[in-house]
Amino acid sequence: KEITPPSQSPTLLFEETALCPKQISTPYTSSYSSHGNMFDVQTKSKAITVTGMSLHTSKVANLAYEIYTKPGSFQDGLNDQSVWILLASGNVTGAGYGVGTHIPSEHFLTSTRSSRVIPPHATQGFYVTFTTTDISYDTTSLNVGDSMMSDDNIDVLVGVSIPEYPFGSSFYEKRLWRGEIE
Repeated sequence: KEITPPSQSPTLLFEETALCPKQISTPYTSSYSSHGNMFDVQTKSKAITVTGMSLHTSKVANLAYEIYTKPGSFQDGLNDQSVWILLASGNVTGAGYGVGTHIPSEHFLTSTRSSRVIPPHATQGFYVTFTTTDISYDTTSLNVGDSMMSDDNIDVLVGVSIPEYPFGSSFYEKRLWRGEIE
């Protein structure tokens, strides 16, 4: 069953392991940019499989990106690149402000299929980054780890932005990731 999001909102897309597409929307508002964002997704009673992603940038230019994941919270891997699994990397043309920049599904590494399955009642960390400071995000009064968006299947949690590439030693807390997960 597919749900259609409002036209001004990005959509967080995923599929249940039973291959039933679902989606959750987050606004494409952003006042800030950085190299990347780290955030968590928590599943509820069903496992989901990540099959693609879109990122938010104000740029309409060629951008190099990387998408990582890890079982458990991103907070357990803030300073340790070795715990992250590269899901996808490549170059895309930024779609500009208010629009998702789609990462083609063929950019997702086939060897990471099992890393893209999030079991029921589990937390999975994500790190999305451009090699430039062009990932768009917003700030919030919510705390890191609070739910910024939720539906019957998942919660997307408040995370951090990353001011350095690829990984850094400093982080900006209370940041809202903007984009889509398919």
